[in-house]
Amino acid sequence: MRSLRYSATASLGLFASLLLAGCNAIFGLDAVEQRDGNCSSDVVKDNLLVNASFEENSAWTTAGEVEFDYAPAEDCSFACGSQVGHLAVKAGGAIGSIGLSQEVDHPIELGGKFTLSARYRYTAPTPPYFALNINGFTLGTRVKGTKDGQHFVINNVEVPVNDARRTGDRVQAGLFADYDAKGLDASVDCLALTYTPPPGLQVLQNIRFDTTASDWGTYNGATLKWDEQGGLCGSGAGHVAVPANEANAEIRSAVEGKWPAKTKFSFGGALKPIKDINGVLASLKLSMTLFIEYEDDKNPGTEEIASLAPALAELSDEDWKRVSGEFTADRPVAYVGLLIGGGSKGAPGDFLADCVSLRAIPPPTSP
Repeated sequence: MRSLRYSATASLGLFASLLLAGCNAIFGLDAVEQRDGNCSSDVVKDNLLVNASFEENSAWTTAGEVEFDYAPAEDCSFACGSQVGHLAVKAGGAIGSIGLSQEVDHPIELGGKFTLSARYRYTAPTPPYFALNINGFTLGTRVKGTKDGQHFVINNVEVPVNDARRTGDRVQAGLFADYDAKGLDASVDCLALTYTPPPGLQVLQNIRFDTTASDWGTYNGATLKWDEQGGLCGSGAGHVAVPANEANAEIRSAVEGKWPAKTKFSFGGALKPIKDINGVLASLKLSMTLFIEYEDDKNPGTEEIASLAPALAELSDEDWKRVSGEFTADRPVAYVGLLIGGGSKGAPGDFLADCVSLRAIPPPTSP
């Protein structure tokens, strides 16, 4: 077995979010260009949103008890074309929440980022906000605009993907708002959402377990099988069984290659302890650890497992636990991989692994 010449242990964080659910009206997803009408604007290159300036009656979905229509553009400091999106809730009702959004199919990777722009006006008890929802949870925080005359502007706000649980193939983007007995009136236009992929290259195979558990080995008594329905970032997940009283049952995946000194290895994933047949949730110490072997390793038979320090999963209102970390090598690397471990101090237990990422980011170039 190869020597583990350096190890870096991931930290597991807590991230709670709110997703507005429910759809009342769906408009056809007919692709249209953002174009000039009574008001003019520049087309945003690589905009992921369809009908982003509401020039056609298409692409947007409402949630909650809201009336949605397309109003004529009257103020070119606000509008980008001939129409704007208009949302209204009549006064005299109960409190509630509404949304206007669309779902976009696009690969979302750990370390990437979205950039959001929009203009909006509103009369409501609290300011509306924009949100990006992935896998049922909000990416980052709610985005609110700054005042610009009679409306609010969100101008190229970056929303980084720094949580592996927020990766996958689809994002819901939209405007959300709360209302009270006074109702709500809001207009929105000039939306843009672009995506920048993460730097570097993904070095491991089968990182999302969509169809198989191949490319991963088992150690210290762990067993691994493919769970075809338990995934977070896709349909499948890796299902790992940990024996009783085994401190570090693990699965591993690694590759050989050539990475120069100062290469940064950025890694992460999502781990989920699961219940046994009696409904008891597994009590395990979960971790993900980077390991590398340098090209100038003089003792390839030595293994430094004892130097690993798995981190405990923190309490969270989400079933899946976040894992992430990074390390910059100080000399050339020939071998790199990940350990995903579960430790038991008593009863056996099972957990799922998904949304794994290990990227090699090249050294910065000299000016």
